[in-house]
Amino acid sequence: MKVLLDLVARQLHAQTAEATRQGQFTPQQQRAIDAAIDAAVTALREHRPVDTTDLPPAVAQLFAAFQGTSSRFVDSDDAVDPPEAAAALRPGTRVLLTCGTNDVQVPCATTDALTAALRRAHAGGPSRVTLSDVDHLLHDAGHPATLAPAALAALHRFARPR
Repeated sequence: MKVLLDLVARQLHAQTAEATRQGQFTPQQQRAIDAAIDAAVTALREHRPVDTTDLPPAVAQLFAAFQGTSSRFVDSDDAVDPPEAAAALRPGTRVLLTCGTNDVQVPCATTDALTAALRRAHAGGPSRVTLSDVDHLLHDAGHPATLAPAALAALHRFARPR
């Protein structure tokens, strides 16, 4: 299973749908953009140049970056399926999985399969910790430049010797 590019595509499709809902795109433009996103993901996975003709400039820049110096990272990260990786853990391996309720990039619901895989692998640790009002970078509105107190607390609990 491929993961990184699937997640990026899901995020871009959601953003395009929202932009269409707000009147920035017509439904026809949305369909063309969504098809171009899917084609770009396929091209990246097949190591072919991405056609950015039907993509908004910001999305075209993202895919251009994925083809450039980031291509090795994209290839390697896209090849990792977190639930499969979790299944390979030795029982008792301590793991801290966090999800933030304000994370629009990787919402908590998208970590359900990983959480279940960690349980099946008998991983140690607190399993998944849901961080209220915390975003993808572990910030909250009151601490936009530093780790949110909830994230720090979860890390401190995890780091305590057992």
